[in-house]
Amino acid sequence: MPFGGFDTAMSSDLLTKSLVGTKEAAVLIGAHYEGLALEGYIYNGDTQKAGEGNNIDQFGAQLGYGGESGDVGYNVAVGYINNMADSDGMTTGLGNNTTSLSKYVPGFDVHGDLTFSGVTLRAGYMMAIKSFQAGGTGV
Repeated sequence: MPFGGFDTAMSSDLLTKSLVGTKEAAVLIGAHYEGLALEGYIYNGDTQKAGEGNNIDQFGAQLGYGGESGDVGYNVAVGYINNMADSDGMTTGLGNNTTSLSKYVPGFDVHGDLTFSGVTLRAGYMMAIKSFQAGGTGV
């Protein structure tokens, strides 16, 4: 899913990608115009709310802008996902509790990069919008 900026020149994945990267079959729609990009997606994740069955009820969106100005290249994006608990790292930790969540935990991210003279600086921030609840299936 287009949630989080995980671009890197490292030989291994970032810890945040291992923890919150979400890989699912999804329907993705988007539009691009002069450096501006808007993408939205829906999918049926591995996690489900207790008693609600196996539904396509997980979604997200990302808005980004990128371009060049002289010798400087830049990209910035913000994203939203309605269920961070469905990420690959977290579903592994949930084990058999993936279909008995009491609520979904939405997430927000902002990330970007700046390139000048062959040097690229990347930064990003992601957070859960609501708190994860401690214990059993209280995600």
